[in-house]
Amino acid sequence: MKGEPPALVWPRLLELPSDNVNVVYLDLNHWISLAQASVGHSKGNSFVETLEACHAARSAGTAMFVLSGTHYSEMLKIKDPTQRREISNVMEELTDFATLVSRVVVMESELMAMLDRCAKAPSLLPIIPLIGRGSPSRLRPAERIEDHGTFRGRNRQRARA
Repeated sequence: MKGEPPALVWPRLLELPSDNVNVVYLDLNHWISLAQASVGHSKGNSFVETLEACHAARSAGTAMFVLSGTHYSEMLKIKDPTQRREISNVMEELTDFATLVSRVVVMESELMAMLDRCAKAPSLLPIIPLIGRGSPSRLRPAERIEDHGTFRGRNRQRARA
């Protein structure tokens, strides 16, 4: 493939963040390095400037740091509570727990976008922000809708009756 890469096409059901901000996703090993820099650990010395740059970009509003469901599950594997706390402190400082929706949500939205091309009526599912707050933002659309005619909503109504 030569030349310019193809333009990204986003499903209409995914609400994207502003074009004025760069969304930054870091793997857990990078969060660990930033946490080490934050607490003055010798292994973090080479990441002090990076941590300062991350704080500056967040403060300037030019970067939005995000987490994913993977971060939540990987953090559970860290046995040392002090290390978990140090990592989560840096995550909170930089992300305020902004979290990407799950891959499943993105794939469902992509599928709905393709089906909308053939359907006689557009999807009635709500627009979902690509970035939410905390682990609930990772839920699938049908799990987020309470009693709006979805399969899960109908089951909840039956359970309450």
